[in-house]
Amino acid sequence: MKNNKEEPLISQLRNVFETFITDPAEATVPIERYSWFVADENEVFGIQKEEISETGTVLLNMLFTPHNINLSLTANRKQK
Repeated sequence: MKNNKEEPLISQLRNVFETFITDPAEATVPIERYSWFVADENEVFGIQKEEISETGTVLLNMLFTPHNINLSLTANRKQK
């Protein structure tokens, strides 16, 4: 993996986590099997839980806001 400090952290995560997604429709397994987070620019992303180590989970929770994707999906449905 190329470590470019100028590359956004989100882009770096895409390179590290094979199951990284930004749209629940991209999920290859039920969305409940992903850990979801919100980045600084309100970008929501998910990574399959089985791909994240315990240490990785702690770090992701420190760097990003954990997100309940089910609440977002419910709110989006109500807006339509």
